Amino acid sequence: MHLKNKELKTFIDRLNNKEDLETVRNDFKKEFESVTTDEIIEAEQALMDDGMEAEEIQQLCDLHSALMHGMTPMEIHGLPKRVKPWLVEVLEQENKALEHILTDLYLNLNYEHAKEVLPKLAALKKHYQKKEELIMPILYDYGITGPATVMWGVDDEILRDLSRLSKTLTPENFEANRSFLSALLQRMQEMIYKENNILYDMAMNYFSKEDWLKTYKDAEEFGYAWIDTPEPWQEGEDWAKEHAWVPEDLTIQLPTGAVDVKQLEKILMMLPIDLTFIDKDDNLKFFTNEGHVFARPKSALGRKVYGCHPPRIIAVVEKMLADFKAKRNDRVERWVPIPGKPVKVVYQALYDENGEYAGTLEMVQSFEEEKDILASLANPKKSA
Repeated sequence: MHLKNKELKTFIDRLNNKEDLETVRNDFKKEFESVTTDEIIEAEQALMDDGMEAEEIQQLCDLHSALMHGMTPMEIHGLPKRVKPWLVEVLEQENKALEHILTDLYLNLNYEHAKEVLPKLAALKKHYQKKEELIMPILYDYGITGPATVMWGVDDEILRDLSRLSKTLTPENFEANRSFLSALLQRMQEMIYKENNILYDMAMNYFSKEDWLKTYKDAEEFGYAWIDTPEPWQEGEDWAKEHAWVPEDLTIQLPTGAVDVKQLEKILMMLPIDLTFIDKDDNLKFFTNEGHVFARPKSALGRKVYGCHPPRIIAVVEKMLADFKAKRNDRVERWVPIPGKPVKVVYQALYDENGEYAGTLEMVQSFEEEKDILASLANPKKSA
């Protein structure tokens, strides 16, 4: 059966109208039992190309996985068995560890155990970041935006709900939140299945060997969830050494003096601020990240800056850059309320000597070390 966009939209409408998920899921599975997952992916992409919002298409995520349960990745995609890349092996190891945590919590779903386990689930962000920033942007480069965009949106919802529960769960409200917690754990479990059976195989179908090699060292930037540091990938190590930065013997003459490339690198490394430069065509061209406030993979260099952000943020970034180019604004400042670690982020438009837009500089600074000093300055009597 060929999957038509209007048929798919019917199921999205049913979910948007708050119809029971299991009822819709069962009908979806009966209706499209003979449809391949690649046809669903193509249909999702077509709906996005036609202007449907990613948030609406996210509703399909659970329906999509309903067709695949009990099938192997080879059956789903019709692909031969392949050797898995290093990054996929790592992500699947993390998923296996996550499944153990989820199963344990399912079997002991009480307040005391939930409060003990929920902090462990905070590492889910590291796992999601690796797939979102090392796999999804490369899929975007190959024109596969729909499934990755939808999955990223679901990830954000899971992390948001997990954070809320972790902060607000109490013995008094546990029973009221039990069904919500159970549903959240189920969504995490479903995401494991979607990653293992859709995302990773899709990436293996499109990525070149060099694509996988570029992700190798970047994985360290995000850290690992629930597993020890993986065994090194020798081919990745060799590639990283071969492509390691070698400073040129070059002096850079600036208006107020001159430095060579190595000196400039050392100066930038000492600044208490992380810098990112986005050129006039919205490409990520350069960054420093000594503060490690946010993880930044080198594989993102040269790509459009939009691919480095969650789908819900893309429109905000696009508008900000459009305002900079049109000179409706030239600076955006915001504070990120990370607990115990306030972070200031400034986006500054840059213009050349003719007043033409030259790009945007992002400046990120953590005030973790200074927060107590700033608090005492704001309340000198209290500190005394």
